Parts: sequence; C-alpha cells; structure tokens
Amino acid sequence: MIITLIGASGLAKDLIDIFRYENYIRGIALFDNISDVKEKKLYNQFDIITSIDELKKRFIEVSPFFVTAIGSPRKRKEINQQLEAIGGYNFSYICSQSLISQYSTIAEKGVIIQMNCQISSDVIIEEGVFLNVRCMIGHDVKIGKYTTLSPDVKLLGNADIGENCVLATGVTVMPNVKIGNNVKIGMNKLVTEDVPDGTMLI
Repeated sequence: MIITLIGASGLAKDLIDIFRYENYIRGIALFDNISDVKEKKLYNQFDIITSIDELKKRFIEVSPFFVTAIGSPRKRKEINQQLEAIGGYNFSYICSQSLISQYSTIAEKGVIIQMNCQISSDVIIEEGVFLNVRCMIGHDVKIGKYTTLSPDVKLLGNADIGENCVLATGVTVMPNVKIGNNVKIGMNKLVTEDVPDGTMLI
C-alpha cells in the first residue's frame, strides 16, 4: 500500500518511524499546505506535497489512501472531510505492535492506533479516533468520533467517552464513568465521576 501522511511534523514523524513495522506499507509521501515548508523532502527521503491540486493528482494517479497525522480533533475532522471530497480515502491505521481483542469493533475510516496500545474485548472505537502510544482500553468501553487519547491514557471497564474529546497524557478514567462530548482533561487526572459536555478539567 502507498499512502500519504497528512502533516509533516511531530505526529507524522512519529508515524513514519512506526510504519517500518508494517510490511504492507510500501511507499509514503507527506502533505502540508499550512506550515512554511522549505524542504521538498523529509529526511531526504519522503516527498512533501504542498498544494491541494498536487495531492488530488496523487490520489488519482498513485493512491487515494491517506492517514491524518494531526492531534486536534477539530482540525483532523476538517481536513479528512476536505480530502475525502477530492478523492482521498482516510483508512484506519492500527499498529501491528499493539494488542487488540478480536471481539472489539474499530471503524474502518480515520482511526489511528499507535504502538503498544492494549484494547480489551467489546470495545467500540468510532471514526477518527486517535490513540497515542501505550493507551490501555478496558472491556466494554466506547470511544466517540474524533476523540484523541494522549500517551498512557487508561480507560477502565465500561467507560463511555464522547466525541471530539482530548484526554491528555496519563489520564485514568475509572469504570462506569461517562464523559460527554467536547471535553478536555488535563495531564494525569484521575476521573471518578461523570463529566458533562464541554467541560475542561485542567
């Protein structure tokens, strides 16, 4: 499979390193039309595309598959919709170095699961969710669309996480807790009670 990584900095660089574990990924380019990109290649190896027209041509002539390496749920959703409208396909990338129950359901579009994540049984992960390294998801957890879990987040059994949430590094959500939509939770917080929509726990 030949893919385009959307973004050319932090998360994209992390994913390039991780992709070396995946035998099915045979070619990578990057797309960045926002940053002030001066180089034509990243690490003198990976082409950087800087215009939508050039990316659209790549989708048609080379491969429509892309992964959006952007941490912000809102920005990730916006760019995914934009690129799907010009012919791209935002497939789900699941690192082969993670341990995932066969009895869980992961959306086929837009999910990123990084290295060393553990996902138990009867978990539902919806479109656009991003799990950074070493996340641990207990049984019967649901994670809503375009939510971002930073490194070392733990969601214990029967937790329900809404859409467009950001859980910072080290957050632990206790069993049977429900977190609403558009919630932001700061580093290393222990969440023991339900959190309503739009809350910031810093």
